[in-house]
Amino acid sequence: MSLATTIGLAILIFIVLIFFLSGIRIYREWERAPYLVLGRFRGFKGPGIVYIVPIIGKVPFVISTRLQTQAFKTEQTLTKDNVPVNVDAVMYFQPVDLQKVVLNVEDYMIATTLAAQTTLREVIGGITLDELLAEREKIGTIARNIIDQKTEAWGIKVTAVEIRDILIPTQLYWSLR
Repeated sequence: MSLATTIGLAILIFIVLIFFLSGIRIYREWERAPYLVLGRFRGFKGPGIVYIVPIIGKVPFVISTRLQTQAFKTEQTLTKDNVPVNVDAVMYFQPVDLQKVVLNVEDYMIATTLAAQTTLREVIGGITLDELLAEREKIGTIARNIIDQKTEAWGIKVTAVEIRDILIPTQLYWSLR
């Protein structure tokens, strides 16, 4: 065997080894990776060490199965008694049906947050300012139930919605004191 053949064989082995090693991934205990082969969903990979076939296999994103929090606020919304308010809230949710998360919604984080914002605005529009100020927990529970119904088709379980802050116009605040 000549020196050129040996070098060529070594380069070929090196390229094949690099190609093979480029498909190795490590996912944490709470992470799941949707696996696509030539664009078709084939299931989930992880946790631990997994192998993704280079070129034909793809992982478009990684899903965390842990409870996630998302702070959001409504734009200025009118209550039932026509008082403009801005409400800050926090939503706790978790992906529970990972196949729905992958196949039924493009970006579950954005979709869930937008569903929460619009739902909270709808709930605020149906109550008075006094109810909003006095019954935060009840309103959070109502919003959670509605958001959970909306996100169920996406594989998301909303566990809580908590209203953190209610901002009313300063002129109205001083007239109430």
